[in-house]
Amino acid sequence: MLQKRALAKPLNLKIALLGTLCALTLPQTASAQTVLEKVAKTGVLTAGTSKDAFPLAYADKNGQLVGYSVDMLQLIKTHLEKDLKRPITLKLVALNPADRVPKLQSGEVDLACDTSSFTWERDKFIDFSVSYGTTGTNLLTKRGSSLSGPEALIGKRIGVLPKTTNEAAIKTSPTQSPNRSLQRSG
Repeated sequence: MLQKRALAKPLNLKIALLGTLCALTLPQTASAQTVLEKVAKTGVLTAGTSKDAFPLAYADKNGQLVGYSVDMLQLIKTHLEKDLKRPITLKLVALNPADRVPKLQSGEVDLACDTSSFTWERDKFIDFSVSYGTTGTNLLTKRGSSLSGPEALIGKRIGVLPKTTNEAAIKTSPTQSPNRSLQRSG
């Protein structure tokens, strides 16, 4: 046992020295700033949200983003102002479902507050907060329709928004109904 420890110390020392040498000679990468650091520095919180997900986030008749998600973002802004002891400008950016993750990854938005559901695939690329609301996939039909349950949808065409958890839910539903992805405009 003693001999192994005696041999391990010089080896550990060599590894530590090699690591230090590499750290000093290899180009340094800039450490990324956190959202909080960025907001503290710039005074701007850039937040993405939906523009047509009533009542969570949608554009009103004047084109302003409003709704529950926007109210949540206003609360976050208010708390940031208190914590940072400075005024914060909330810049809202309308997002499509397909834009959420890429715009977060690129830094175009600091955070997204909308109908984004947690998935393991998304979790590989972005962080999620704790949930602040609960929702699910709902299907709308014309009033008086004979479509009363999942079995009535077998063989029917179902429109869904592309790249959403709703699309995934319909694709894996027992109805085995072909679906058609609807494209958002704008």
